[in-house]
Amino acid sequence: MCLVVRLFAVAALGMATVFTIQHASAQYRASVGCSAEKIDSLSEAASLEELECKCFNRCPQPSPLPTPSPANVFGCEKGKLIAWLDNHGVYGGQLDPSIYDDQVDWIVGGKLSTKKRSEIAKEEEDFRKVYPVQSYITKSSSAAVVGGQCVLTQRLDVHKQRSNGKEVFGTFRIVFGIRTNVDPPRIVQQYIDVLSGR
Repeated sequence: MCLVVRLFAVAALGMATVFTIQHASAQYRASVGCSAEKIDSLSEAASLEELECKCFNRCPQPSPLPTPSPANVFGCEKGKLIAWLDNHGVYGGQLDPSIYDDQVDWIVGGKLSTKKRSEIAKEEEDFRKVYPVQSYITKSSSAAVVGGQCVLTQRLDVHKQRSNGKEVFGTFRIVFGIRTNVDPPRIVQQYIDVLSGR
């Protein structure tokens, strides 16, 4: 008789424990506002982040990709840079001033000044009136990433003809400092040095 009583007590205690666990689980689901199906679909080792993702769509965002280096966006490659400058009228065509930054370090014969894009456009327009015919022949070019920007150095033979027909010849060294980590790229520095002329 005593054994029967003990077995009944153990069974009752087990039923009470199951009821308590189920009740606590229901209370937890209600408190977090997540359905039983979503919680039950998680593994026992699920983290808090996984719970929030499953129940509330608060999923961790992937880490942003690292910012590409200047050489990777536009490519500090001599051929590409020359083609880009040529397409925007730098070598005697119709200059597109949008390739220049808002403010450009302008160095001529070692003298530094700062020019706005609008000033460069106006000076180019005036220069075209004086020299309507221009041609440039590239003698040498090199490109390298320096101080976080792409530097293109060129030696050019230049032929210009005035509106009155008078011709001018010269050899120039021109250095372009180009920001290639923006789209589109921008010229931020331009160095011009007259090597010879007649």
